[in-house]
Amino acid sequence: MQTVTGTVISAKRIWCIHINRRPSLPTEKGGALFPYAVTFKFEADGKTYILKKFSGFLAASPLPGDSVAVTYRAANPEKCKIVIIGNNESHHL
Repeated sequence: MQTVTGTVISAKRIWCIHINRRPSLPTEKGGALFPYAVTFKFEADGKTYILKKFSGFLAASPLPGDSVAVTYRAANPEKCKIVIIGNNESHHL
């Protein structure tokens, strides 16, 4: 396994899924947590990869420019795991 630092390009909140069990409008003030579709990039063996992973339920969105630790096998960098490390918190994806 190899680990490199990547960068978040964007994170889109997935509004239709949230952890509240009561029917309500999804709002930041309602206490609901939402998953995000996180697009990030990293380099492996001289090639730049741009991939998307879906997060678990997060209280705050990763921001463009946040760092991610990308762990991958040299034979297949597209199948990787990331940890968001740029938001003063760590989130495994």
